[in-house]
Amino acid sequence: MGRSRINIRKLLNKFMIKVIFFGTPDYVIPIVEKLHKNFKLVAVVTQPPKLVGRKQLRTFTAIDDWAHKRKIPVIVDLGEELPVADLGVVASYGRIIPETILNHFKDGVLNIHPSLLPKYRGAVEPPLFNLKLLTALLKLE
Repeated sequence: MGRSRINIRKLLNKFMIKVIFFGTPDYVIPIVEKLHKNFKLVAVVTQPPKLVGRKQLRTFTAIDDWAHKRKIPVIVDLGEELPVADLGVVASYGRIIPETILNHFKDGVLNIHPSLLPKYRGAVEPPLFNLKLLTALLKLE
């Protein structure tokens, strides 16, 4: 009698927390990479592409580019139905998320802010935050 093989990766995916990430700029890529490595990232939500420059070239966000390279679904319209997920994680998304979306997640939504405001209020470049290693976490309910 032959032994049946168990696909450990498939088994672990069943028990992993499913996460949807909301973010836009390039300085939040380390956050989404950690989520992708440690959880089941089912989709990313980012702002739609913008027309840039004199030639009005359609430019995608850094998170959109990152997700497409990894074949992760990208959502740019919150009117679309979101996939089933346990947790939402927000980092510099840039838009107000409606309460109906916040209620979509059984474990809530975690907001990661790159600074401890108001101490660093104003036009402060993101590299300062990397040097200071400042992070504020807030669970939205």
